[in-house]
Amino acid sequence: MDYQDGYSALAPYYDIFIDWPGRLASEIPFIISTLPSDHDNIRCLDIGCGTGRHLERLADQGLHPEGAEPSSHLRKYAQQNLPDVAIHSAGMDQLGELAADYGPWELVTCLGNTLPHLEPSSRPIFFSSLAAALAPGAVAVLHSLGYDRILRDRPGELQEKTVCHQGRQYIFQRLYEYRDNKIIFKLNILQDGKQLSTQSETLHPLTGSQLSGLCREAGLSEVTMFDGFDSSKPYETGSANLVCVIVR
Repeated sequence: MDYQDGYSALAPYYDIFIDWPGRLASEIPFIISTLPSDHDNIRCLDIGCGTGRHLERLADQGLHPEGAEPSSHLRKYAQQNLPDVAIHSAGMDQLGELAADYGPWELVTCLGNTLPHLEPSSRPIFFSSLAAALAPGAVAVLHSLGYDRILRDRPGELQEKTVCHQGRQYIFQRLYEYRDNKIIFKLNILQDGKQLSTQSETLHPLTGSQLSGLCREAGLSEVTMFDGFDSSKPYETGSANLVCVIVR
């Protein structure tokens, strides 16, 4: 499947848009907690690695990370940030080929609501490829928004984000439009009150029951779902985030 790169508009502002200190402070400790206590030298793959910020922090934890990013615009920044780390030009639908050439890994992550970019027809292939990409006893951590709640409440927009960066004010407006089983996600980027660019992406909502069913069909039976990156809170249909931990 040809990858339609819709990140040309967002890429220059991606690291401004993402609250990296807040995200990494919760996500990295959670991910590390899923691994054996002696996790030095573990090979890991981050699918949809964006600009590589998770890879940087995982390397700081003693892991050997690799990234997969289909967007040439985002991949350019990841390669600049991590010149000594392999950043593969591959999307989720190419995980099987990537695993055959470079896998398996002891940890595979797919974070930041990347998974709903995958078309439903490609989901079974992705999860069977995920099983092949994981070494015996390996862990996968998948994260998406809580689409059980989103599909129930059908919000027209997410909370607007305002960020001050290098003396400028950036506003990120996030809008949702519902079409059949899809969500059209529109992101408007404003700088000092003037619109810079607009990005539009098609999302394919994935509910908790659908996710667990796909794992089961792929032979991934040891699955636990959480309400965000908090192992004390199980996922519920009203959860804002869905974090799935899979043990091979």
